[in-house]
Amino acid sequence: AASMLLWIAGCGGDDDDDDCADNVAPTVALSPAGGDVFSNSIITATCSKVVDSLTVSGGIVATSSDNKVFTFSLPEGAQSITVDCTDACGDTASASGTYTVGAPDTEDPALDGGGSDPKDGADGVDPADVEEIVIKFTEALSGAELTNFEPDGDVTSDVDGDTVTISFLGNFSLGNEQEVVVELTVEDLAGNTAEVEYSFTTMAKE
Repeated sequence: AASMLLWIAGCGGDDDDDDCADNVAPTVALSPAGGDVFSNSIITATCSKVVDSLTVSGGIVATSSDNKVFTFSLPEGAQSITVDCTDACGDTASASGTYTVGAPDTEDPALDGGGSDPKDGADGVDPADVEEIVIKFTEALSGAELTNFEPDGDVTSDVDGDTVTISFLGNFSLGNEQEVVVELTVEDLAGNTAEVEYSFTTMAKE
């Protein structure tokens, strides 16, 4: 009996080591990863897994509700930062970014119709050339909600920086002599929001 107790006690001490033997180290990514931002812009550091801690160089405080996605802002000026995250097994990951931080942003995001594809307000667009709709904005967005799409169809939207892409799902495609209207509620990195309408018209049948 004494030998069995000793064997159990000895095995119990290795549990943490066993849990970490095959541990997959985290990764971390910054969004935006650098460039021009504002002092009230929200920088997001997203870890690939729940971590024990994330630190930002320069004493900048990052907050998180799930210990996976962390947010913070930067003071005005030229900033080069590094974020480090550490998981429960002590494995770490780092990401760095260089930013030019301007005064607080108080302007709502706006449509850059000329940079969109098709261009906002375009007429005579060949529907065969439109496999997706790319809508450009004047600044990076933190989110966009597609509130209306005409004509009725199965579509989805995706945000990447200053661009919203409307993708067609299933067998949906545009036809001739159609007015395409996209209505979005968008938010920039500083939390300013705007309701935006974008449209174009496809060409008549030849």
